[in-house]
Amino acid sequence: MEHVRTTFEGNYKIFKEWDEVVNSAKQAIQTLDRQDLLPHFEKVMKTMERMEITVEWKRNGRIVYYKDLSFRGLDILSCIARKFEGYGEPLLPLATKAHKYCIEQLNKDIRDRRHRSSIYDLLSALLPIVGEDMVTSFPVIMGHVCRDTICEKRFNEQHSHLKVSVLLVLKDYVEFMPKQFKPFIEDTLKYATRLINYQGELVRIASVDCISMVLNAFQGLGFGGKLPETCEVLIPVLSQVICADDAPCVVVKVITCLGDVFNRLKRNAVPNQEVADIVFKSIDWVFNDRTRCQVAMARYPESEEDYYEESFGRMYFEAAAMFANFGHGLEQEIFLKYFKRIHPHLGRLQTMIEAQSDETFYSSVSTMVILLETKVTSFFDFLYPILLAGFRHTSADQRKIAIYAMGVLILNTDNEKAVKAFPAIHLALCDRYDSETNAAIQDTVLGALGRMILSNAEGVPLDSMLLDFMSRLPLTEVFEENVTMLKVFRLLYHEKRQKIDYFVERILELTLLMVAKNEISDPKWRKDAIDFAYKIKLNYPRIFDKMIKTHKEIESLIHSISGAT
Repeated sequence: MEHVRTTFEGNYKIFKEWDEVVNSAKQAIQTLDRQDLLPHFEKVMKTMERMEITVEWKRNGRIVYYKDLSFRGLDILSCIARKFEGYGEPLLPLATKAHKYCIEQLNKDIRDRRHRSSIYDLLSALLPIVGEDMVTSFPVIMGHVCRDTICEKRFNEQHSHLKVSVLLVLKDYVEFMPKQFKPFIEDTLKYATRLINYQGELVRIASVDCISMVLNAFQGLGFGGKLPETCEVLIPVLSQVICADDAPCVVVKVITCLGDVFNRLKRNAVPNQEVADIVFKSIDWVFNDRTRCQVAMARYPESEEDYYEESFGRMYFEAAAMFANFGHGLEQEIFLKYFKRIHPHLGRLQTMIEAQSDETFYSSVSTMVILLETKVTSFFDFLYPILLAGFRHTSADQRKIAIYAMGVLILNTDNEKAVKAFPAIHLALCDRYDSETNAAIQDTVLGALGRMILSNAEGVPLDSMLLDFMSRLPLTEVFEENVTMLKVFRLLYHEKRQKIDYFVERILELTLLMVAKNEISDPKWRKDAIDFAYKIKLNYPRIFDKMIKTHKEIESLIHSISGAT
């Protein structure tokens, strides 16, 4: 009896201490700086090590086992470890010890899924800190992963949580240590794929995340030769999820990940026409399926309707982005064929931007315009009003992208088709420049005006446009557009000399200054700019000499050129 009482009192003291340690650490995470969390990490570790698996204690009439409490400590260690990501050195000794503890716990074959899930979460949190020292444990971990990704006949939340944790740690290994994890990359793909249709939504999302991470890593790991074969199987599987899964959050994740895969892997992701047709069918299905949205909305109470309406709205915008990236994997003629079917939906999406607070639409349209090149001509009348509306987007990034896309659209469109819209576009660009406070956007406006001139110097209202264009130069931030400026100057000088005589001095000044200030990075274009300036000198020597006397940067440039020759 005395032994029982001693054991009970000892266990009671451990559990009481455990509560104090855990609560103190939780409070510290919320209030203390990173460095001050180190003692709490160590104290939680030491207390956990003292608590044996057999320890039990009766609390409120219920027997409490170690396994019922240990996950709390593991979760706290994970929270603290994530605070040290990018600053891992102070935590490294303790993190190494915690990693060893995790492996020991897995090897004890603890069947409690909540406990095992917390172990995987901690392994993931420790990865950026422990780094390559984890490599020796990969075979052990993968042995447990094989078992923990098996689909059970009955679903419950603990099963689901465990599988999410397993998939996320695999994804992190692939992302942060791809070369070291290479021997296990194909098994990772196998384990992730078998959970793609699992009952839990979060598991399906984690499965898609893991699959896309593996596919994106394949090429850099020397599996490039297997990519077409692998994508021929997996891309249709993922596309089918878009059509079959009734959870908007899962569908959005698949659409987003596929778009990223297409953008990274290009043609390898779409190895044949059959795969291309399956992918397009899934995109087309998202845009055309009204019934699905209505049926899904009816399944949820009114309090959740706004959430699901937002999810479906986001799905449409992500589908547009996926389609744009899909184009990277296609021959231009095939992309054009699909674009003819999909483009009417862009008008509908454009009307939904404000309601959905979307900041992706114009990036998608811009990619489509760039990929179509001169094939975009027949869609000019449809696309340019959409891009004009983008000039007023609340996001500076989206305004800039819409303006850039407008310039590319004009440059790639047949002259006669675009000329009638030039006055409206010219006015909108100048208004945008004058009302804009963002220097990068102002430079992009000048780039678009330059492309208008390059596309059709005969068709643009050159008399008024030249003044608007030249008076707003030079560029102040987006110096990549200086190449466009140089192209415009050369075109005007060689083909419209009489009309630009008044601007020759300004053209020469801008050309020399962009070189003198190193605002042209490409050596070829830098040389072309210098050659162009010296051609102007042949006809306007006095103006050239004036530039040397007026600007010290130009004087230094000319001296360096003269000295080099």
